Amino acid sequence: MTASAATALTAAASGPVTGKAQLLDIDWGEAVLVVDIDDSL
Repeated sequence: MTASAATALTAAASGPVTGKAQLLDIDWGEAVLVVDIDDSL
């Protein structure tokens, strides 16, 4: 699960996005990672 989230986050970071969009994307990805970790626990 965490590996998939990391892959998705990497793909999003690699994708062509604006500074603002990138910040939002990273923030959203971070939230997803936190939820994933919480779910694992």
